[in-house]
Amino acid sequence: MQKQTAFNFLLALTVLIVSGCAQPQYFDPLPGVRFGVNAHMPEDPVLDALEETDVKWLRLSIPWSHIEVEQGVYEWEFPDDRVAEISSRGYHIFLSISETPARANTSGSSNLPPDNPALWEEFMFQVSSRYSGQVEAYGIWNEPNDGGGEYFDGTPEEFRDLILIPGCRGVRRGDPYAKIAAPGITVHTDWSEWMEPIFTEEVREMVDIVSVHVYTRGDALDLFWDVDYRDTNLGDIKPVEYVLRKLNLEEYPLWIEETGWPTGGEMGISEEEQAAFLNELLIGLSEREEIDRTFWYDVVDDPAPGDPYYNFGLFHEDLTPKPAVEVFYDFRID
Repeated sequence: MQKQTAFNFLLALTVLIVSGCAQPQYFDPLPGVRFGVNAHMPEDPVLDALEETDVKWLRLSIPWSHIEVEQGVYEWEFPDDRVAEISSRGYHIFLSISETPARANTSGSSNLPPDNPALWEEFMFQVSSRYSGQVEAYGIWNEPNDGGGEYFDGTPEEFRDLILIPGCRGVRRGDPYAKIAAPGITVHTDWSEWMEPIFTEEVREMVDIVSVHVYTRGDALDLFWDVDYRDTNLGDIKPVEYVLRKLNLEEYPLWIEETGWPTGGEMGISEEEQAAFLNELLIGLSEREEIDRTFWYDVVDDPAPGDPYYNFGLFHEDLTPKPAVEVFYDFRID
């Protein structure tokens, strides 16, 4: 009887201890990184290849004239198909649009603003209202300060008044829930001179995310040298975090819309170095809360034979992966 009582006591104690223990918690050993890729308007084979990376955010881009082929005449078939397919695969879409149609200004130049900014506002309204609930964020133009006038030929004030503000108004009318990232400028020696005139109070109320493009000839540590806060007496380029603090923009999420390294040739590095730099980049991003999201340029090598500057892809033109793709296996891509 005493043995039975002792056994019952021990059994009850064991049940009490086990039931009182917390359930084991799942621990993910992989560092998390908020990361995406630039993909232009990818066809299905590119999306199939991308599944190997576990990337969940895509920055898409398309020229204005590829949708509104004549004033008020829209060809939606291709963008509709791509947005629907990409959304169905569970990707988050960040859509960037630029390049003025030749008909929209007297010079016929794609890098000058339209003569009538209301046309651009209406276009962005049409796009954002059509893709409401599918496109989560919009980029207004691309690298307006690139220096060579490839995307925009004008002053910061002209970009603000004729491109950024009308574009933001169009998105706000079409989809008030979509995020707007701006100004999408390239970080180089004069970039800070663009930021102050662009970010008026009106723009601050319209924009949700501060976006920049950061490229370097060095490795990822050199890239972070251009981003992390430091005394600006060190180096020619004012670091991103310094400029954001100076302009009281540090409360906005920071997106690096483009960064990456090309492979091969005079302008590029080896594929093994590209993989090492990407690994270094992802480690650094996992440790930096101030960088909300970063987008690699690019998914696939651009078809530019003889110009190695364009070989930024994670995949070759035939969609065979470069060593950089394997780097993603060691991270949790959010």
